Amino acid sequence: MANTNSKGRERIQSFTGTFDFTLDSKGRVNIPARIREIIELKELNALALRVIEKESCQFIRAYPIDYYNTHMLGKMDNWDAEDEYEMFAMMGVTAPTNQVSIDAQGRLNIPDDMLKEVDITKNVRFVGMNNFFDLWNPSAFETFYKIMAAKVKKEKQAGDEHGG
Repeated sequence: MANTNSKGRERIQSFTGTFDFTLDSKGRVNIPARIREIIELKELNALALRVIEKESCQFIRAYPIDYYNTHMLGKMDNWDAEDEYEMFAMMGVTAPTNQVSIDAQGRLNIPDDMLKEVDITKNVRFVGMNNFFDLWNPSAFETFYKIMAAKVKKEKQAGDEHGG
């Protein structure tokens, strides 16, 4: 049986959609209703926030705690923390991560150092990513999207030229 919302309608059970919101003066941002629905469905009261960089664009990934524990920390269970390479890899996962609570009003209080690192000063773009969601400075998101669209187009053209 499919999960339904309060109006009895079926609902998607993962994070989807793109939404623009604004930080308040205390660094808090309201979580969009569609994302909040999934948070409530999964009975989440905290998230693991991690700064990530792709194509020289930084953003914050918001993981449900159970997902972060299983898919991020869990993959390190067999790593040797005394080996400098594996230690360095662990740092890359754990050091840029903060656990934050979702307040009673459905807001995230994003740590100031994370906001500064990803250059979010006022506007925040939420991007649903199935098991988690991302928080972007909207202009960084547009830059990343254009870079990736150009890469995909170039690779498709190269594939077409080689009979792909």
